[in-house]
Amino acid sequence: MFPLDLNNGPASLGKDELNNLDILAVSQLLLGEPNPKKSRTNDIRYGANGSLSIKPEKGVWFDYENNEGGGIAALVSRKLNCNHAEAICWLKQNGFLPSNEHGNERLPRKAKLQEYIYQNWEGQPVLKVTRQDKEDGGKTFSQARYEKGQWVSGTSGIEMPPYRLPQVLAAIKDGEAIYVVEGEKCVHALEQLGLVATCNAGGARKWHDHHAQHLKGAKVVIFPDNDKAGEDHAKQVANSVLRIANGVKIVQLPNLPRKGDVADWIAAGATRADLFALVERATPLTSRSYPWTVEIGENIVLTGAPKYVIENLLYLGDLSVVYGQPKAGKTFFTLDLSVRVALGLKYRDRRVNQGGVVYVAGEGARGFRLRLEGWRSFHSECFNDVPFALVDGAPRIRGEQDQVETLIALARDECKALGYKPSLIVIDTLARTFNGGNENSAEDMGQFIDGCKKLQTETGAHVLVVHHAGKNSDYGMRGSSALLGAADLVIKISKSKEIHVAEIEAAKDIPTEDLGAFTLQFHRFGEFADGSPKQTVVAVSSDTKVKKAQPISNKQKLALDVLKSLIDRSGVTPPVPEVPNGVLAVSLKEWRERLDKASILGEGDSRRTAWSRIKNDLMGKGIIQVYEDHVWLL
Repeated sequence: MFPLDLNNGPASLGKDELNNLDILAVSQLLLGEPNPKKSRTNDIRYGANGSLSIKPEKGVWFDYENNEGGGIAALVSRKLNCNHAEAICWLKQNGFLPSNEHGNERLPRKAKLQEYIYQNWEGQPVLKVTRQDKEDGGKTFSQARYEKGQWVSGTSGIEMPPYRLPQVLAAIKDGEAIYVVEGEKCVHALEQLGLVATCNAGGARKWHDHHAQHLKGAKVVIFPDNDKAGEDHAKQVANSVLRIANGVKIVQLPNLPRKGDVADWIAAGATRADLFALVERATPLTSRSYPWTVEIGENIVLTGAPKYVIENLLYLGDLSVVYGQPKAGKTFFTLDLSVRVALGLKYRDRRVNQGGVVYVAGEGARGFRLRLEGWRSFHSECFNDVPFALVDGAPRIRGEQDQVETLIALARDECKALGYKPSLIVIDTLARTFNGGNENSAEDMGQFIDGCKKLQTETGAHVLVVHHAGKNSDYGMRGSSALLGAADLVIKISKSKEIHVAEIEAAKDIPTEDLGAFTLQFHRFGEFADGSPKQTVVAVSSDTKVKKAQPISNKQKLALDVLKSLIDRSGVTPPVPEVPNGVLAVSLKEWRERLDKASILGEGDSRRTAWSRIKNDLMGKGIIQVYEDHVWLL
């Protein structure tokens, strides 16, 4: 333990006083330098895998590996194996809190300490693990190595043996089973039943091959803790000893509480005979256990059709993206689609399975409320008890596990309250929920995709992301192509005059085709309290057949950009009936001169051929029209 001035005890501290401390400075003094590869400005990470997270703005920390966290005092308590009062003293002694120079408060008595000595095969001490059970019910651990006749903090330079190694080796020689558990407390609980057990220091996922080598020829029985970490740990141990042991079994204990272990099971009254009966019934492992499902050969068969949200379009558990340029109609399109899911209405002659919808309006719910109300009025649809939840805010999907988990809980709870499971979660837009990341970074986009994947797997719903096109929509979505790779479906929304088109641009298991055209129809449907009109536009399916845009070459694209710029600056409506009323045009001569100046037509005699080809190709693709010396956009 660290030295404490007992006369500098904890004065009465308000919560605000602790909250105002700099957790970053405290963590650096306690933990040293953070992991630079895993850290972000608002999320400082420690550990090889970045499992310990420090949030400077919030003044909190969380250990994702051990599933615990708290404020500054709890971080000090955890690192120094002390209680809250001792943590306050440490903060004072290191200048983070004002000292209580005249105080005479004494420190509370320390909580119970337990020490576990790890020995090598000769019985010599190697490692000491100290467990402290705190007054608030929590526990902390520290480790020390045996060096030159004394205990030195830390484990640098040593190979940590499994616990109770001399007893384990003797039991293997006598043909006894070895029970592998997670934690020294469980080892001692099994020893009370007359059994030989072992574990590794550090808890789950800290078992290594050098631990396994001591179990060669042993009959190995593994008791996992009742949580995901315990299950993964048991598989890790089993895989490491399977080829060298004389039989391996993983035994699931019945009626364990969440995070319960074999010590809890024994404390609840289980006997040695109960344990032997479970071990006898367990099936020996014959092959390695993987964290994934593995199918072989003719067994690779899809049983049961995928469950659709919208037939031949959206499926449960998938990820889709709707993207387009600003004002293309993305939100109006997505609103129409999502409301039909909540109501169970057909969508463009496709069947719909009614289900819960959660719509994250990251770009502002005020306008969305008006659009939704307008849609309901236009279609004369009652919305009572309809499973549609609007989220007014922008949860941080990228790199914020707690926010994703909150959104998962919200989706489950709000849909369940109306008797449905979540079917569709809409994230509108990616940019608003990207948590300050770089959309062009494959790593940052990967973190966003991971957040969406968690939403998909934990809720079972389809996740639809509304996204922006790049500056040139011919090149697809804005940002990293990792999103395109992860999406099961990509729908592009484009606009030509007053007609909007929804096109399936990429899909994994359905044909790429046009979903059809739609228009945005103006709709007035009442008044606000001050007498001003309620009005919006509504996406309405159109029978208009829209010619699919044909790809253009880079040279054609450059020529078209020059034409658009000319029309924007000096376009006029010529007094000839062949040019539609209100359409702006420029002269062919002026356009060609600008292309010459920009060196787009090349040099020499080839310029005439290039000019003719650009003009005729753009006309043939329905992009421009020419009459006499006038040219305009279609």
